[in-house]
Amino acid sequence: MIIRLLLFLVMVAATGAFAFVAYTSLAPRDAAVASAPVELPPEPVTTTILTAAGPVPAGTLLRAADIQGKEVPADEKPAEALQDTPDMRARLLGGMVRQPLTPGQTLTEQMVLQANDRGFLAAILAPGYRAIAVGVDPATGNAGLIWPGDRVDLVLTQVLEEQAGTPSRRVVGETVLQNVRVVAVDQKLTQGAQGDTAEGDRIARTVTLEVSPEDAPRVAVAERLGRLALVVRAADEPVAKRDAGEPRPRMGGLLLANLPAVPSAQPAPAAAPAPAPAKPVWAGDVSPALRSPEIPAAPRAGGGSGGRRITVINGATTSETSF
Repeated sequence: MIIRLLLFLVMVAATGAFAFVAYTSLAPRDAAVASAPVELPPEPVTTTILTAAGPVPAGTLLRAADIQGKEVPADEKPAEALQDTPDMRARLLGGMVRQPLTPGQTLTEQMVLQANDRGFLAAILAPGYRAIAVGVDPATGNAGLIWPGDRVDLVLTQVLEEQAGTPSRRVVGETVLQNVRVVAVDQKLTQGAQGDTAEGDRIARTVTLEVSPEDAPRVAVAERLGRLALVVRAADEPVAKRDAGEPRPRMGGLLLANLPAVPSAQPAPAAAPAPAPAKPVWAGDVSPALRSPEIPAAPRAGGGSGGRRITVINGATTSETSF
C-alpha cells in the first residue's frame, strides 16, 4: 500500500515537473512573438507633375483640357518637371507650346512660351503676317466683348466734304478688311487673361490685328481717314481665302517658322529674291469714295438726268445734250 502511494506521488511530481518545464520553455517564446510589432513596408513618397493630356501641335495655345496631372515616385521626378498646383495650371493656360507634345509627355518651362514673355506676340503671328494696333472706344470696340482669337471685319466710316446738292453722299461707310484675326486686346494676348478686378472691368482702348504686309498700310491710312469699327464674325463661319487663293494659316504650327532649323541632308534651297519696295498707299486706294474728283449728283425725282441741257443746232438738225 505504501509502495503504491509512493509510486503515485512520484508520478504526480514527474508530471508536474514536466508540465512546468514545458510551460517555462514555451511561454516566453509566445510572449515574444505576441509582443513583436509587424513590420510593414514603408509607403512610397509620391508627387504629382503636369503632363500633356493628348497630342498638342506646336504653336497651340494651351487649354485646360490639354493639361493633366500624373502621380510619380518622388525620387523619380524629372528635375525640370512642373509641379501640379492650381497656380501652375493657371499660369500655363494660354501659353503657346514651342514643340509638338505627345500624350503623357512631361511639361517643362522650356516647352511653353508664356503670354508675358518677350516675343510671344511675334510667335503667335502666322508666318508672313504683321501685327498692327488700332484705337477703339466702347462703341467701335463692341463694348469690350472682343477677345483675342476672334475674327472681325474692319469698317471705315468717314464724313466727306459736303457739296452742293449732294447731302445724301456726305457720309460713307466701307469695309476695309474682312476676316481679320484679333491677336491682342490692350495687353491681353489670351482669352480670359486679366489682371485685378479694376483692370478686368476696363473697356479696351486698343485692339491688335493680324494682317498681311500689304494690308498693314491700308489699316494705318484708314485710321487717319475716319472712324474705324470692328464687326465680329460668327465663330463657325469658314475662313475666307486670300486674294492669291491660299487659305489663312491656322493656329496649329504657327511657331514652326520661328523654331531653329532642323539639320537635314537635303541641300539648302536657293535664297528668295529680295522683295520689291512697298508702294505708297493713298487715301483713294483704301476708300473708293475718294477716287473720283467729283461726286455725281443724285438723279432727279422725275427720272430724268440731272445737270444742264444745251441745244445744239447743226444746219437743219437740232439736238439737245445733257451734262
